[in-house]
Parts: sequence; C-alpha cells; structure tokens
Amino acid sequence: MVHGYPDGTFHADATINRAEFVKIITRAMTSPSDTPSQCGRSNELYLPFSDVHQADWFAFRVCLAAALSIVSGYPDGTFRPAASINFVEAAKIIVNAADIASDAGHTVPSEPWYKDFVVDLEVRNAIPIAITRFDQPITRGEMAEMMYRLLEKRTDRPSQSYESLTQANAQQNSELDVVYAGETGRQSSYGYWDASIIRRYPDGRQEVVVESVKAALPAVRDPENLTISRYAMISSSLLIVQTSLRETDNSAGDLYKFDASTRSFSKMKLNEIYDGFYGGEAMSPDSSMIAWAPNDESKGAQKLYLLDLRNDSYRTLVTLPANETIVTGFALASQTEVSWTDSTHIRYSVYQTGTYDLKGYRTVSIQ
Repeated sequence: MVHGYPDGTFHADATINRAEFVKIITRAMTSPSDTPSQCGRSNELYLPFSDVHQADWFAFRVCLAAALSIVSGYPDGTFRPAASINFVEAAKIIVNAADIASDAGHTVPSEPWYKDFVVDLEVRNAIPIAITRFDQPITRGEMAEMMYRLLEKRTDRPSQSYESLTQANAQQNSELDVVYAGETGRQSSYGYWDASIIRRYPDGRQEVVVESVKAALPAVRDPENLTISRYAMISSSLLIVQTSLRETDNSAGDLYKFDASTRSFSKMKLNEIYDGFYGGEAMSPDSSMIAWAPNDESKGAQKLYLLDLRNDSYRTLVTLPANETIVTGFALASQTEVSWTDSTHIRYSVYQTGTYDLKGYRTVSIQ
C-alpha cells in the first residue's frame, strides 16, 4: 500500500506534503487501466496548475489525479506541491480517489466545503482519533491508517466524527496565556513574579487554569525573579513555556510543557541542546518547530538544529565546515539570521570564521 525510506524506516510521525500524498494515493487507489490519454507517458502531461511542471518528479501523479478529478488545486491556479497537507484536504482526495463520495451534496449552502468529505470518512470509521482539528497537518502514519481502514473495510476501530471535530475545533480556537501577578492585582504568596495560566475564549471570557505557576512548579521559585513566560501554543491543551530572569535581557531558560488537560508541567528533553542564549532562532509558521543555531561553541556554532515542540525532539539540519559559522560574536554583540521562507524551508546566514565576514545566505529543507 505504502512504501518507506531506503534505510528501512517509515517515519510515521512525519508530516507529508501534497505531492507525496497524491503519489501515494494514486498508486494505492488507481490502476494502470485508469490512466487517461492526457497522462500517457509518451505525451505531454496534462498539468492545469501553474506550479507543477513537466520535469517534476511528481508531474505524472498530479496529472493523473487532476484528470481523474481527484484533485482540483487552489482558486489561484496552483497546486502547492511542497505544502503540508491537512486533514480536510486529505479527506477530499481520499474520498474522490476511493470513489465513495456521497450523492447527497450540501443541504445548507453555508456549510463548510469539506463537511461531506469528512462525513463520508466518518460513516466508514476512517478518521483516526489522533486527528483533532480540521486543519491539522496529517502524518504519514495517519495517512496509512485512513487508507488501511478504507481499503480493508475496517469499521471496528474508534473514529472521530464531523461533530466531534467541530466541538474540538471550537475549544481549540481558545488560547492559553500567561499573566503575571502584578498585572492582575492578585499577588500570590510568591510575590509579583508569580504568574497564572489562563484560557482566553473568542467571546472575551477568561478561565483561570493555574492560579499560581510557582506553587505548581517549584523549580521556578528560586531565585525570586525566575518566572515563566509564554513561548508557543501547540494546541488548545498544550502550552510551551520558558523560564526567564525578568530583570535582565537574558533570553536563556528551560522549556516546559504545560498540559491543560491534566494541569501538569514537565521539563522538555529539548533542554539538552537548547538554551536560547543569543543564538539564531526562528519559529515555524505554525509555531510547532524552532530553527536554532547556538551561540555557544560547546553546542556547535557551526550547526543549525531543528527542534520539534510537538514530540520534544531535535535533529541537526546543517553542519558547516570549521571555516564557516552561522552565529558570530557573543551575547548582544552576536550576529546571525535564521528565518523560515515557507513551512518547509529555512534560510540562514553564513560567516567566515575568525574574520566574521558575511559569505552569504543558504536555504535548507526540513524534509
């Protein structure tokens, strides 16, 4: 049904882009006899999208999917092959490829375009419970699970529904935030530097989730001005927070995961490598990953790391030779540039070691 990588791994937790997804779906759910004439290997391929070209490795699969009305692309005429595919986009493609689309159509014009496709999967128990948002980027494992349930007609496994996802998305539109005691006028026994974690709802309501961070997390009680700041929100129940010294410009600090469903903190494994101390840092567009180049020579100033906040892991993206570095100088005098050009590519500066002359900029893919 699906293939792994040459090293024998499958990377079940990795997200998948639209080109990869269409390749896998068309291989699993179409046969050679389905191939229309405009996608014949000897002809110029039918490619109705401005960003898909004849020489692209995925061109034949996109041609096949477009000719068979499995995909239709975006209103601006693009296909966006490198973009991560989210659940509702995947649902539409799978339903079309499996030819299980409902004949009912939308009964209410104001309903979302994806409702029927989600319901078509729901009635076949084909939505893994790991899917919790309509716009959630799906992983290779989730893709394989949906395909398995449909192709093997496995209806005995727990499944999400359109209604359960709608309710979950309403909850996920709320945001967790950190508010300092001095801002609320409710100073705790730990003083001004204590903080609360609250949930903000779109209608303006607020709910106190943790009254005192320092009571819940003894590790930040001393020194007195060590406290917590919001770093990133991964979901409506998962907040990443960072310890910091409030009276300094020191950005160093440990990262903690806060799980709102259990109201508990846990120190992240990312702290093995990450300290945020004046290094080059950039958050991904969806706030789930950090591109980070350390200033500290002991951690490798010639390296660019990818830190994944979702599964608390990291890996090295770039290792430069000894005569090049990404971060120059030290502390406030350091120079670097690290930025995301899109959801899968990172741009970083390269300097000459010793002289710190800028040599230029390079781009690396996270895939």
